[in-house]
Amino acid sequence: MKDKFIDLQTRKLMTGSIDRRKFMMSVLATGLTVPAALSLANRAEAATPKSGGLFRMGIAHGSTTDTLDSGTSENHFTLVNGYTFGNHLTEVGNDGQLVGELAESYESADGQTWVFNLRQGVEFHNGKTMTSEDVLASFNHHMGEDSTSAAKGLLTAVKSLKADGKNRVVFELESPNADFPFIVSDYHISIRPAGDMTSGIGTGGYIVQSFEPGVKSVLKRNPNYWKEGRAHFDEVELISIIDPTARQTALMNGYLAVYAVRPFWRCLRLSFRGQAGGPDVYVEICACHHALSRCDCVRGCRRNFRSSRG
Repeated sequence: MKDKFIDLQTRKLMTGSIDRRKFMMSVLATGLTVPAALSLANRAEAATPKSGGLFRMGIAHGSTTDTLDSGTSENHFTLVNGYTFGNHLTEVGNDGQLVGELAESYESADGQTWVFNLRQGVEFHNGKTMTSEDVLASFNHHMGEDSTSAAKGLLTAVKSLKADGKNRVVFELESPNADFPFIVSDYHISIRPAGDMTSGIGTGGYIVQSFEPGVKSVLKRNPNYWKEGRAHFDEVELISIIDPTARQTALMNGYLAVYAVRPFWRCLRLSFRGQAGGPDVYVEICACHHALSRCDCVRGCRRNFRSSRG
């Protein structure tokens, strides 16, 4: 109970819900010593996100056949790139629980008919307001007979989908499926404006400025991002660096802020098995990768937590 309370107060300090003085008073009341409380406060403030600057990340994948069509995403580079400029109806949160993303809420009385209520006022990077028309077009892009989307197989159970006004979409499944809200969080199924599934226009925190398949993706902060307190960097550069020696050199000489080699959960598991580099190295890399605090990464590993974000 004490540890949970301290964790809660630490999160409040990191998000600005309470100031340093209130934090100190709260944790000292639990019996924590002053030096320990000061240390916690310093670490929390150091981990608090600050806006601005360029974030350059090296990724151990990338191909000249890569595109900005999320349906064709087949490696870690396109996965990370897609999450940078796109959003989905739902997402798995940092606590491992499914939450609405572009869908503010969702419900079903029988597990077969699913209603998704869309978040209002969300804008695409081209200024267009997202509506049910865009959601239908995005899903039909993955479901059509001629679709080459990797998500096509996930959506074979969808019997029909329709708009119920501008801000509601109704899915009718062939049979009940309680996991359908998880399915629509799949990284391939990002929501794009109707009529444009391939240019990289999305609703995400960063706007694509240039894209060179197999080389790099350059993005800038979306000034109209609908998620408050997210997208902290002014610019993001994702660089494909396949060669491990070149990646390490780029990191060591300061060209890269971080590089990603494995999915988040695999990094954490390997690090705690005593792999080369040790836990601190891998956890710090994954923390930068997911914009999570190092403590969150460690707690996630101990809970065998898997993140949906690449």
